Amino acid sequence: METNIGTIDQMIRIAGLIICAFLYVTETLTGFVGTIMGLIAIYCFVTALTRYSPVWEMLGISTEKKFHKIIH
Repeated sequence: METNIGTIDQMIRIAGLIICAFLYVTETLTGFVGTIMGLIAIYCFVTALTRYSPVWEMLGISTEKKFHKIIH
């Protein structure tokens, strides 16, 4: 499995997780909306840790910069 999430994308996903967790703990998000946001937060957490997003792969998107060594 090749990584397809860059550093900035990873940090945005972690920030989203923190915001969702804060809203859940303060009971701002409850019920169905809270559950959906919780699932999205878990997805963001897992993809940030693994640096791989199956959705990005299906869409052909990669936010990871690839550095190639140039040999002279």
